[in-house]
Amino acid sequence: MKRFLLAALAACIALPAAAQSVSKTRASNVVSSGVVLKTGTTNLAGLNVVTGASAGYVMLFDAATVPADGAVTPLRCMPVAANTGIDLNFRAAPLRFDVGAVVVFSTTGCYSKTASATAYLAGDIQ
Repeated sequence: MKRFLLAALAACIALPAAAQSVSKTRASNVVSSGVVLKTGTTNLAGLNVVTGASAGYVMLFDAATVPADGAVTPLRCMPVAANTGIDLNFRAAPLRFDVGAVVVFSTTGCYSKTASATAYLAGDIQ
């Protein structure tokens, strides 16, 4: 009876999302203005961006390619100071992308993309 209760209890306990799937890191090989982390349906579990001499905005897009400069509508947009970085963790509730996960660094703002190849961009995808 004791074994049955332990087995039943173990079956009811769910593993956290991070334990259910393995993350793979995709990163820019050189300073960059945009990286396609993965095309197709994916989940973004983490994001790491390190900037150089330019302050700017990190934008996330549900797309298969890096968008052209000009007017854009990102899913997320975060300001980043010059010579600093951000490390975001979405492992508890990963961000879902249907078309693909793209991260971009721009110097102009959240709704206007001006590529600035001055950042290290990396993401953990599931």
